[in-house]
Amino acid sequence: MRVDASPASTSRTAARGNTIVIEPHRSNIGPYIRDLWRDRHLVPFFGHRLLLKLYARTKLGWFWIPARPVLDVVTRSFVFGGLLAAPSEGVPYTLFFVKGLMAWSFFDRFLFWATRSIEINSKLVEKMYFSRLVLPVSASLPALIEFSVYVVLTILASFYFFATDGVFYPQLGLHSLEALAGLFLIICLAFGIGLWTSVLGAFTRDTRFTLAYAVSFLFFVSPIIYPFSSVSGLVREVMMLNPLTAPLEMVRSGLLGVGGVPLQALVVTLVACGVSLASGLWFFSRAEAAAVDEL
Repeated sequence: MRVDASPASTSRTAARGNTIVIEPHRSNIGPYIRDLWRDRHLVPFFGHRLLLKLYARTKLGWFWIPARPVLDVVTRSFVFGGLLAAPSEGVPYTLFFVKGLMAWSFFDRFLFWATRSIEINSKLVEKMYFSRLVLPVSASLPALIEFSVYVVLTILASFYFFATDGVFYPQLGLHSLEALAGLFLIICLAFGIGLWTSVLGAFTRDTRFTLAYAVSFLFFVSPIIYPFSSVSGLVREVMMLNPLTAPLEMVRSGLLGVGGVPLQALVVTLVACGVSLASGLWFFSRAEAAAVDEL
Protein backbone atom coordinates (compact mmCIF):
# COMPACT_ATOMS: atom_id res chain seq x y z
CA MET A 1 0.00 0.00 0.00
CA ARG A 2 1.25 3.52 -0.76
CA VAL A 3 0.43 6.55 1.31
CA ASP A 4 1.05 10.13 0.23
CA ALA A 5 1.61 12.27 3.26
CA SER A 6 1.82 16.02 3.66
CA PRO A 7 5.22 17.23 4.89
CA ALA A 8 3.46 19.75 7.07
CA SER A 9 2.48 16.97 9.43
CA THR A 10 5.09 14.31 8.87
CA SER A 11 8.83 13.89 9.14
CA ARG A 12 9.36 10.14 8.94
CA THR A 13 7.67 7.06 7.56
CA ALA A 14 8.55 3.48 8.43
CA ALA A 15 7.37 0.46 6.50
CA ARG A 16 6.02 -2.42 8.57
CA GLY A 17 4.74 -5.13 6.29
CA ASN A 18 2.00 -3.56 4.19
CA THR A 19 1.54 -0.63 6.54
CA ILE A 20 3.34 2.70 6.50
CA VAL A 21 3.51 4.42 9.86
CA ILE A 22 3.49 8.21 9.69
CA GLU A 23 5.00 9.99 12.66
CA PRO A 24 4.99 13.70 13.64
CA HIS A 25 7.99 15.99 13.41
CA ARG A 26 10.73 15.51 15.97
CA SER A 27 13.05 18.10 17.46
CA ASN A 28 16.25 16.60 16.01
CA ILE A 29 17.47 16.12 12.45
CA GLY A 30 18.15 12.39 12.78
CA PRO A 31 14.85 11.36 11.10
CA TYR A 32 15.62 13.67 8.16
CA ILE A 33 18.98 12.02 7.60
CA ARG A 34 17.42 8.54 7.77
CA ASP A 35 14.67 9.61 5.34
CA LEU A 36 17.29 10.97 2.97
CA TRP A 37 19.12 7.64 2.96
CA ARG A 38 15.86 5.77 2.41
CA ASP A 39 14.93 7.98 -0.57
CA ARG A 40 18.44 8.26 -2.04
CA HIS A 41 17.25 6.55 -5.23
CA LEU A 42 15.25 9.72 -6.00
CA VAL A 43 18.36 11.90 -6.23
CA PRO A 44 19.12 11.02 -9.91
CA PHE A 45 15.46 11.52 -10.81
CA PHE A 46 15.29 15.06 -9.41
CA GLY A 47 18.76 15.88 -10.71
CA HIS A 48 17.58 14.97 -14.22
CA ARG A 49 14.50 17.17 -13.78
CA LEU A 50 16.73 20.14 -12.98
CA LEU A 51 18.68 19.62 -16.20
CA LEU A 52 15.46 19.34 -18.19
CA LYS A 53 14.29 22.62 -16.72
CA LEU A 54 17.45 24.37 -17.91
CA TYR A 55 17.47 23.08 -21.50
CA ALA A 56 13.77 22.31 -22.12
CA ARG A 57 13.09 25.24 -24.49
CA THR A 58 16.42 25.39 -26.29
CA LYS A 59 16.99 24.34 -29.91
CA LEU A 60 20.45 22.90 -29.24
CA GLY A 61 19.34 20.99 -26.15
CA TRP A 62 22.05 18.93 -24.45
CA PHE A 63 24.72 20.49 -26.68
CA TRP A 64 24.75 23.41 -24.22
CA ILE A 65 26.16 21.18 -21.45
CA PRO A 66 29.69 21.19 -22.96
CA ALA A 67 29.21 24.45 -24.91
CA ARG A 68 28.58 26.72 -21.92
CA PRO A 69 31.82 25.85 -20.05
CA VAL A 70 33.86 26.04 -23.27
CA LEU A 71 32.49 29.48 -24.14
CA ASP A 72 32.99 30.60 -20.55
CA VAL A 73 36.66 29.59 -20.52
CA VAL A 74 37.44 31.00 -23.97
CA THR A 75 35.81 34.40 -23.48
CA ARG A 76 36.93 35.03 -19.92
CA SER A 77 40.50 33.83 -20.40
CA PHE A 78 40.74 36.11 -23.45
CA VAL A 79 39.49 39.11 -21.49
CA PHE A 80 41.35 38.58 -18.21
CA GLY A 81 44.47 36.87 -19.51
CA GLY A 82 44.75 38.47 -22.94
CA LEU A 83 43.37 42.01 -22.66
CA LEU A 84 43.98 42.65 -18.94
CA ALA A 85 47.12 40.48 -18.64
CA ALA A 86 46.21 39.12 -15.22
CA PRO A 87 49.09 37.31 -13.43
CA SER A 88 49.13 33.50 -13.31
CA GLU A 89 52.19 32.57 -11.21
CA GLY A 90 54.27 31.29 -14.12
CA VAL A 91 51.54 29.01 -15.50
CA PRO A 92 49.80 29.68 -18.85
CA TYR A 93 46.82 31.83 -17.99
CA THR A 94 44.23 29.60 -19.66
CA LEU A 95 45.37 26.62 -17.58
CA PHE A 96 45.59 28.75 -14.43
CA PHE A 97 42.10 30.13 -15.01
CA VAL A 98 40.34 26.90 -15.98
CA LYS A 99 41.49 25.14 -12.80
CA GLY A 100 40.09 27.92 -10.66
CA LEU A 101 36.88 28.11 -12.68
CA MET A 102 36.50 24.33 -12.46
CA ALA A 103 36.20 24.46 -8.67
CA TRP A 104 34.18 27.68 -8.66
CA SER A 105 31.63 26.34 -11.14
CA PHE A 106 30.77 23.44 -8.85
CA PHE A 107 30.00 25.84 -5.98
CA ASP A 108 28.07 28.22 -8.24
CA ARG A 109 25.94 25.57 -9.98
CA PHE A 110 25.33 23.53 -6.82
CA LEU A 111 24.09 26.62 -4.98
CA PHE A 112 22.03 27.83 -7.93
CA TRP A 113 20.15 24.55 -8.37
CA ALA A 114 19.78 23.96 -4.63
CA THR A 115 18.12 27.37 -4.34
CA ARG A 116 15.56 26.49 -7.01
CA SER A 117 15.14 22.80 -6.13
CA ILE A 118 11.93 23.10 -4.08
CA GLU A 119 10.37 25.71 -6.36
CA ILE A 120 10.99 23.73 -9.57
CA ASN A 121 9.58 20.52 -8.09
CA SER A 122 6.66 22.24 -6.34
CA LYS A 123 3.97 20.13 -8.05
CA LEU A 124 5.52 16.85 -6.95
CA VAL A 125 6.24 18.18 -3.48
CA GLU A 126 2.57 19.07 -3.02
CA LYS A 127 1.28 15.67 -4.16
CA MET A 128 3.55 13.11 -2.51
CA TYR A 129 5.76 12.62 0.49
CA PHE A 130 9.48 11.93 0.31
CA SER A 131 12.48 13.30 2.14
CA ARG A 132 12.70 16.98 1.24
CA LEU A 133 16.47 16.81 1.73
CA VAL A 134 16.54 14.87 -1.55
CA LEU A 135 15.84 18.13 -3.42
CA PRO A 136 18.91 20.20 -2.41
CA VAL A 137 21.08 17.07 -2.56
CA SER A 138 19.93 16.40 -6.15
CA ALA A 139 21.34 19.81 -7.11
CA SER A 140 24.79 18.23 -6.91
CA LEU A 141 24.15 16.16 -10.07
CA PRO A 142 23.80 18.97 -12.66
CA ALA A 143 26.69 20.73 -10.90
CA LEU A 144 28.78 17.55 -11.13
CA ILE A 145 28.05 17.17 -14.86
CA GLU A 146 29.23 20.70 -15.60
CA PHE A 147 32.23 20.17 -13.30
CA SER A 148 33.19 17.09 -15.34
CA VAL A 149 33.25 19.22 -18.50
CA TYR A 150 35.72 21.59 -16.83
CA VAL A 151 37.82 18.59 -15.84
CA VAL A 152 37.99 17.52 -19.49
CA LEU A 153 38.91 21.08 -20.51
CA THR A 154 41.66 21.09 -17.88
CA ILE A 155 43.10 17.84 -19.24
CA LEU A 156 42.97 19.08 -22.83
CA ALA A 157 44.61 22.38 -21.87
CA SER A 158 47.35 20.54 -19.97
CA PHE A 159 48.26 18.42 -22.99
CA TYR A 160 47.99 21.38 -25.35
CA PHE A 161 50.58 23.36 -23.40
CA PHE A 162 52.72 20.25 -23.07
CA ALA A 163 52.74 19.98 -26.85
CA THR A 164 53.45 23.68 -27.41
CA ASP A 165 55.74 24.52 -24.44
CA GLY A 166 57.22 21.10 -23.75
CA VAL A 167 56.22 21.44 -20.09
CA PHE A 168 53.58 19.39 -18.31
CA TYR A 169 52.37 22.01 -15.83
CA PRO A 170 50.14 19.85 -13.60
CA GLN A 171 52.10 18.44 -10.67
CA LEU A 172 50.34 15.32 -9.48
CA GLY A 173 51.20 13.22 -6.44
CA LEU A 174 50.21 12.73 -2.82
CA HIS A 175 50.02 16.51 -2.43
CA SER A 176 47.14 16.42 -4.94
CA LEU A 177 44.94 15.18 -2.10
CA GLU A 178 44.91 18.85 -1.11
CA ALA A 179 42.80 19.51 -4.19
CA LEU A 180 40.29 16.84 -3.15
CA ALA A 181 40.11 18.37 0.32
CA GLY A 182 39.44 21.77 -1.25
CA LEU A 183 36.62 20.34 -3.37
CA PHE A 184 35.12 18.69 -0.30
CA LEU A 185 35.07 22.04 1.53
CA ILE A 186 33.39 23.65 -1.50
CA ILE A 187 30.69 20.96 -1.47
CA CYS A 188 30.08 21.52 2.25
CA LEU A 189 29.75 25.28 1.77
CA ALA A 190 27.41 24.98 -1.21
CA PHE A 191 25.19 22.41 0.48
CA GLY A 192 25.07 24.27 3.80
CA ILE A 193 24.11 27.56 2.17
CA GLY A 194 21.77 25.75 -0.24
CA LEU A 195 19.77 24.35 2.68
CA TRP A 196 18.91 27.92 3.62
CA THR A 197 18.29 29.28 0.14
CA SER A 198 16.21 26.30 -1.04
CA VAL A 199 13.63 27.04 1.64
CA LEU A 200 13.84 30.83 1.35
CA GLY A 201 13.64 30.53 -2.45
CA ALA A 202 10.30 28.75 -2.11
CA PHE A 203 8.92 31.74 -0.20
CA THR A 204 10.11 34.49 -2.53
CA ARG A 205 12.08 35.03 -5.74
CA ASP A 206 13.98 37.83 -4.01
CA THR A 207 16.23 35.10 -2.65
CA ARG A 208 17.32 34.10 -6.15
CA PHE A 209 18.00 37.69 -7.23
CA THR A 210 19.89 38.59 -4.05
CA LEU A 211 21.96 35.43 -4.28
CA ALA A 212 22.95 36.19 -7.89
CA TYR A 213 24.51 39.51 -6.85
CA ALA A 214 26.17 37.98 -3.79
CA VAL A 215 27.71 35.18 -5.85
CA SER A 216 28.90 37.67 -8.48
CA PHE A 217 30.67 39.65 -5.76
CA LEU A 218 32.26 36.48 -4.39
CA PHE A 219 33.57 35.61 -7.85
CA PHE A 220 35.63 38.80 -8.05
CA VAL A 221 37.00 38.54 -4.49
CA SER A 222 38.00 34.88 -4.97
CA PRO A 223 41.35 33.73 -6.41
CA ILE A 224 39.95 32.68 -9.79
CA ILE A 225 40.94 35.30 -12.34
CA TYR A 226 44.06 36.28 -10.38
CA PRO A 227 46.18 34.54 -7.69
CA PHE A 228 45.86 35.36 -4.02
CA SER A 229 49.56 36.26 -3.90
CA SER A 230 49.01 39.18 -6.29
CA VAL A 231 46.71 41.22 -4.02
CA SER A 232 47.44 43.33 -0.96
CA GLY A 233 45.84 45.84 1.36
CA LEU A 234 42.07 45.93 1.76
CA VAL A 235 41.43 43.47 -1.08
CA ARG A 236 43.66 40.90 0.61
CA GLU A 237 41.82 41.35 3.91
CA VAL A 238 38.46 40.89 2.19
CA MET A 239 39.72 37.75 0.48
CA MET A 240 40.91 36.41 3.84
CA LEU A 241 37.30 36.62 5.05
CA ASN A 242 35.97 34.92 1.91
CA PRO A 243 35.27 31.25 2.79
CA LEU A 244 36.00 30.24 -0.81
CA THR A 245 39.55 31.59 -0.85
CA ALA A 246 41.17 28.67 0.97
CA PRO A 247 39.49 25.80 -0.95
CA LEU A 248 40.13 27.44 -4.33
CA GLU A 249 43.80 27.92 -3.45
CA MET A 250 43.91 24.31 -2.24
CA VAL A 251 42.60 23.03 -5.58
CA ARG A 252 45.10 25.07 -7.59
CA SER A 253 47.99 24.25 -5.26
CA GLY A 254 47.16 20.54 -5.30
CA LEU A 255 46.98 20.35 -9.10
CA LEU A 256 49.54 22.93 -10.25
CA GLY A 257 51.84 23.30 -7.26
CA VAL A 258 51.42 27.09 -7.25
CA GLY A 259 49.99 29.40 -4.63
CA GLY A 260 49.49 28.69 -0.97
CA VAL A 261 46.70 28.46 1.58
CA PRO A 262 46.72 31.20 4.23
CA LEU A 263 45.98 29.80 7.69
CA GLN A 264 43.51 32.57 8.51
CA ALA A 265 41.54 31.90 5.32
CA LEU A 266 41.46 28.16 6.07
CA VAL A 267 40.11 28.81 9.57
CA VAL A 268 37.39 31.05 8.11
CA THR A 269 36.44 28.29 5.66
CA LEU A 270 36.26 25.57 8.33
CA VAL A 271 34.12 27.78 10.59
CA ALA A 272 31.85 28.72 7.65
CA CYS A 273 31.42 25.06 6.69
CA GLY A 274 30.52 24.01 10.23
CA VAL A 275 28.13 26.90 10.82
CA SER A 276 26.40 26.66 7.43
CA LEU A 277 25.88 22.89 7.64
CA ALA A 278 24.67 22.85 11.24
CA SER A 279 22.41 25.90 10.92
CA GLY A 280 21.24 24.82 7.45
CA LEU A 281 20.10 21.39 8.63
CA TRP A 282 18.44 22.96 11.66
CA PHE A 283 16.63 25.59 9.56
CA PHE A 284 15.64 23.16 6.81
CA SER A 285 14.17 20.65 9.27
CA ARG A 286 11.95 23.32 10.80
CA ALA A 287 11.00 25.48 7.82
CA GLU A 288 10.63 23.11 4.85
CA ALA A 289 7.01 22.28 5.76
CA ALA A 290 6.07 25.96 5.82
CA ALA A 291 7.87 26.46 2.51
CA VAL A 292 5.83 23.67 0.92
CA ASP A 293 2.62 25.29 2.18
CA GLU A 294 3.64 28.53 0.41
CA LEU A 295 3.98 26.84 -3.00
